[in-house]
Amino acid sequence: MTRASRRAESEIRLPYRKSGPNRGHAAGRETVDMPKGHFMSRTSCLTVFALSVPCTALAADAGVFHLGTVLVTAKRPEVGEILSEQVSSVVTADEIRRFDRPTVSDALNLLSGIAVTSNVRNEQTVYMRGYDPRQTPLFIDGIPVYVPYDGYVDFGRFATADLSGIQVAKGFSSVAYGPNTLGGAINLISRRPSRELEGDVTVGIGQGNAHRADANVGSRHERWYVQAGVSYRDADGFRMSSDFSPPPQRTAIRGITRISATTRCR
Repeated sequence: MTRASRRAESEIRLPYRKSGPNRGHAAGRETVDMPKGHFMSRTSCLTVFALSVPCTALAADAGVFHLGTVLVTAKRPEVGEILSEQVSSVVTADEIRRFDRPTVSDALNLLSGIAVTSNVRNEQTVYMRGYDPRQTPLFIDGIPVYVPYDGYVDFGRFATADLSGIQVAKGFSSVAYGPNTLGGAINLISRRPSRELEGDVTVGIGQGNAHRADANVGSRHERWYVQAGVSYRDADGFRMSSDFSPPPQRTAIRGITRISATTRCR
């Protein structure tokens, strides 16, 4: 310790005296009266000590590990498809043909957690995890399908002949799907050709004089492809017994016709 420091320390230890109320302080408080030069000596010592702290901190930083650039990559999804991490169930084209599911509502009935019912307009409505179509939107190649009137989409009007699969995302969905996705999202993936020229034709009959026909044709090239499809369904209604003769005034014929056509060019 230098001579100036020893002198400052000895001067700091000077006796103190009590100051009463006549000095502007509360009664009973003790204060130290110190010459101005003594206080400056103590301040100088503390300042020198504080200036030595950054040197120690810089020496400790010498052993810090610096992490380099971290690059995170992911596989880009195909156009019009949901990310594979968010898809919980998929109905493929092979399953649709194997189980003979001509409409989207029939195909979705193969999955667990989905209930298909008919509303008062005889439209096929899908409930996913308890949510109706207003909280479970329908997409076609990533493009949402809206019904401005009441928001209920008829899943029975969409044919499966021109689809390569149906993706279903349950629970938490990406914000890219927009609002009203509490129950999840349903995405229809249209068919894409894989050869230079390909096509198929399907015909079928059913009860109630029901018949249907599906046809698809497509062509794929290096930079573009084209796909076209048409689906036709018709039915006369319920099958009645052979001895039933309805009254003339109450004769009724119920029929339904659905035509679905899709054309894609890119």
